[in-house]
Amino acid sequence: MATVEKRIETLEKEARVGKKESAADLEILRQAKGHLDAGQPLRSLALDEAGRSALAPVFPVSLKPVVYVANVSEDLLPSGGEFGDRVRKLGATDGAAVVVLNAALESELAELDAAEATEYRSSYGLTVDGAQAVAAAVWAAAGLITFFTAGEPEVRAWPVVAQASAPVAAGRIHSDFEKHFIRAEVTSVANLLEAGSMEALRSAGRLRVEGREYLVQDGDVVFFRIGK
Repeated sequence: MATVEKRIETLEKEARVGKKESAADLEILRQAKGHLDAGQPLRSLALDEAGRSALAPVFPVSLKPVVYVANVSEDLLPSGGEFGDRVRKLGATDGAAVVVLNAALESELAELDAAEATEYRSSYGLTVDGAQAVAAAVWAAAGLITFFTAGEPEVRAWPVVAQASAPVAAGRIHSDFEKHFIRAEVTSVANLLEAGSMEALRSAGRLRVEGREYLVQDGDVVFFRIGK
């Protein structure tokens, strides 16, 4: 609130000396102040790109997306019972994802091997690792996807914004890769595991060749061809 109010004071001074962009931003900041005065987070205020740009200088925490995690007792799994319903209602109001879990149980399951953990988890009607569910929800709320590169000496996961083009994704690895992008050779994790290596897929002609307009998909495994 204090940051928004201080920004309003600055914009009022600028608007008085004729700065048109300051006058437009001032109206948005006043809307934001009214929203905050009503006890509402800024993420629930309808904003276009210009509105978000106007608020960017104050770094508003309540404009950030959220994920609600309901930590319930074991006997309320998997739905979370009445408490889970209350959190889901809150999430729906806020446009936020909700994950229901029992943190103590997840901590115990993390000590088991994968097969035992899956079996134990299923006895509670759970099908997804709680930590993975939280991570996936946070990733989605942030508008991110993950693509992979597979070569010597390792397989690596790379975050990129959803709907990123292949050159932009290449730039996540190195800025020069975006500038000198030629093409992308793309497959899926399942295909890579089946074939054993990108080279095996390439030899079998099973890599898709995509150009600059290709939008990288969540879970893609990509080999970038870069020029000099």
